[in-house]
Amino acid sequence: MSNIKWDESFSVQHQTIDDQHQVLFDYVNEFDDALQAKKPSDVLLPILDKVIKYTSFHFSEEEKIMEQHNYPDISKHKLLHKELVRRVLEARECLASNQTNAAQDAQSFLTFWLKSHIKGVDTKYMPYL
Repeated sequence: MSNIKWDESFSVQHQTIDDQHQVLFDYVNEFDDALQAKKPSDVLLPILDKVIKYTSFHFSEEEKIMEQHNYPDISKHKLLHKELVRRVLEARECLASNQTNAAQDAQSFLTFWLKSHIKGVDTKYMPYL
């Protein structure tokens, strides 16, 4: 894998959300760096836990902002957030139980999700902010 780079194409034109997305990029890249350095799961798990904790914080904040701006598809967006959390927690369990390729699968999923969710889903609320 290679680190994912933040650029303006990921901007949702809201400074708080953009700043939080950039933190998520940093954490996912930290996980990727540890994975590439072949760190064991006892090093990878705390990084993944940091991703999970910050993602939950970010989702809560993002949802508050969407509510404040009366985003009409907020219910659907919240469901997508719940699904992501479920999948990341599932990936964490796989990693904790030392399943083959669990770390690589988690990294692939996080990278794909972060890019596709911001560009494909989050950009839909931009006009309401």
